[in-house]
Amino acid sequence: QEQLTSYLDLVEVCLLHQISSRQDAFFEALSNLQALQKDVTVACSKVHTLRTGVRGMQANMVSGTMKVPQLARRKGNLMDLQAVLEQVTKVTDARDAVEALFTAEDFAGALGLIAEAQRTIKEHLQGVKCVEVIAKQLTDYEQSATKFLATQFVNVAIADTTAGEATNLEDERGDEAVDAGA
Repeated sequence: QEQLTSYLDLVEVCLLHQISSRQDAFFEALSNLQALQKDVTVACSKVHTLRTGVRGMQANMVSGTMKVPQLARRKGNLMDLQAVLEQVTKVTDARDAVEALFTAEDFAGALGLIAEAQRTIKEHLQGVKCVEVIAKQLTDYEQSATKFLATQFVNVAIADTTAGEATNLEDERGDEAVDAGA
């Protein structure tokens, strides 16, 4: 047993020599490992930051290029809307001008404007709800102007007929006077 104890002591001494001779290398390897672990952590953090940045740039670039057709379509729609609004303004202005012409009793001019406004409504504003009231008003103005002009025409025709009859009577009287004087 003493011999085993001496071997055990001998093994312990050898182990202590081995450990003491290699402890510097062990601690140096351990510090190198810790430094490498820090470097890997920093590198992973940078990779994560770069990936996030790349994702952001891709999203901006892709969404920007994806918005081009959408924005072009929106621009076209807005241009169409602007054209319709310009036509609505034109019809509204025509209605106001017709009212002014009615006040000035220029029914022929009013009928021309009404026809132009109705053509604009028929060609460009078909189905636009806000113009339906104006279209009805223009139709009413057209009917009123037509009735007034028809009444004036009849009055002029009657006046011409009456004036023609009066002229014929004067001519006949003049002929009778000439015959009597002869």
